[in-house]
Amino acid sequence: MPRFNLSVAGTLRLARPEPPDIWSDVKDALVHGAKCLQRIIKDDPPLTNVPFDEDCLFLDIYMPKYKNESHALVPTMMFIHGGGFYGGTGALYNFTNVALRGVAVVSINYRLDVFGFLSTLDETIPGNFGLLDQVLALEWVKNNIANFGGDPQKVTLFGGSAGSLSASILTLSPLTRGKFQGAIMQSAVALCAYSHQSKETVYEAPREVARQLGQLLNCSLLEGEFSAQLLECIRSRPGDVIINQSVILQEETYYGSTIYSPVLENVFGVLPDTPLHLVDSKDKVYIPTISGYTTHDGSWLVSDPNNKGFSLEEFKLYMKAFIERMFLPRYHESLLKKALDGYLPANASELSRFELRDILVTALTDAFDVACTIDEASRFTAGAENSRSFVFEFNHRPSYSANPAWMGVAHADEKGFVLGLPVGPDPFMYPSHSQGDLEVADLVVTTWTNFAKFGNPTPEPVHNITWSSFTQQDQNVLVLSETPKVKKFDRPVALEVWLVDNGHHHNLGVHPREGSHFIVSMLLLGFFFHRF
Repeated sequence: MPRFNLSVAGTLRLARPEPPDIWSDVKDALVHGAKCLQRIIKDDPPLTNVPFDEDCLFLDIYMPKYKNESHALVPTMMFIHGGGFYGGTGALYNFTNVALRGVAVVSINYRLDVFGFLSTLDETIPGNFGLLDQVLALEWVKNNIANFGGDPQKVTLFGGSAGSLSASILTLSPLTRGKFQGAIMQSAVALCAYSHQSKETVYEAPREVARQLGQLLNCSLLEGEFSAQLLECIRSRPGDVIINQSVILQEETYYGSTIYSPVLENVFGVLPDTPLHLVDSKDKVYIPTISGYTTHDGSWLVSDPNNKGFSLEEFKLYMKAFIERMFLPRYHESLLKKALDGYLPANASELSRFELRDILVTALTDAFDVACTIDEASRFTAGAENSRSFVFEFNHRPSYSANPAWMGVAHADEKGFVLGLPVGPDPFMYPSHSQGDLEVADLVVTTWTNFAKFGNPTPEPVHNITWSSFTQQDQNVLVLSETPKVKKFDRPVALEVWLVDNGHHHNLGVHPREGSHFIVSMLLLGFFFHRF
């Protein structure tokens, strides 16, 4: 597991990353490099031997042992970790079991939180620095992975949650064309309403967030020189002071929400236009993709700590809060009506509190992941022979899940299965698992690595299943479970309710309001992405 670091420090704070200097001595690459500065996430393994550091652009490489003398290059998979763009590190993932299937796996770090995604929406602090780190890592893989036995002409991106969204954005970005040949997205794509921020953002406008952070850092901010003064100030402050003030801003002003994420910008050009325009553009590069969601992907958005369920009135208030949190104001009234009509049956007043909670989970899952995933797969599969889209629904609740039963198959429940449930070394362990877990893990790892090798997850049947591609006419979805099956997409209400104006409807803002504890409970969850 070699590790190598790219460079970001000093004047490179809030700037393009640079490749590492060439070295002639021997590098110790047997331990993980530092994780990027970020808030402490209490539920993550402590990683006591992996320090926090601003110079954090490390990557880990997992290689299979050569089985013949030809040393033929093996397909390469580059993993982008999740964490809501504010947390996480590649060191949290052990890809040994994946590499043993005959692929090279590169797990990367990228700048997070204020260091990765602060933006003033101008040329001074354009934003998307974390995405630029991902682009540089991809270029490093392209230029160097052959030296380790990986094929630079057969690269597949994959990731979960914020890493999934990143992979999707990179499939559309002009900066990455021709640098990889496939992508796997696990619970988030670029067409989701929360994928990026722009000048249309209502409450969490990036420039206002930047101003608030500057005030917490005691920066001198004159209106005419705001961005330049903020950049100079941030580059003069210690990194730990900056991240601590950023966390205070998120916790005390925005109730724990993620306030930094990708933005539209033409300075670097990572995301120069809306994902919708990019996915429909004539010069898009078509590549095979896998994308999908867990059956109850939105259950983490539902706060019910006392397991009481919801009354009909509480259901309506929760749905109203969600829509106001997710979408632009001009869509609030019509969306709420469509959602209530689409998800509540005629006898809604007769439903139990727990039945209403289940419906709420389904509705938020559809809004957060399902509708945009199906929309992107449908658009990306149209127009080119090699643009096959494969869609999955992960429908296996891990035997080791600590979530309450009502959360079902929750966000990121597929994570351990993509890794092949490694049993060590600590803390990368899934020691408590069932035979069913192992079967599903084998199914996932086999189809994922097949896709990296062949551009097709089932060139031959796997577990007696052939995964048919998703098309606009033939909407096939593979259910990943102990009894896998290919079915037709069966959540049409998701598309009927949530695909408003072809995706130009997101709000992305959080605005503290009084009078509804349901709104507050959602904000306390930190709406954008969970920690995964």
